[in-house]
Amino acid sequence: MKGAVVHLKDTRALSQRSYITAEDGTYHFAQISGTTDYEVWADLDGKKTPVKSISSFDTKTNFMIALRFND
Repeated sequence: MKGAVVHLKDTRALSQRSYITAEDGTYHFAQISGTTDYEVWADLDGKKTPVKSISSFDTKTNFMIALRFND
């Protein structure tokens, strides 16, 4: 969804980055550490998506995570 704020939280350091989605609803975080666990979620107009986790045990180098708002 356009204009949503996507949050990426490092669960160890508790640092957080945010990204505003593009016109087509996409988002991108660069330079993610493969040795860190993360949580990702989005919010827009007072609504929040469920939190998704990215595990340091996952060997993927790219993640495609669809965040959907509950009705």
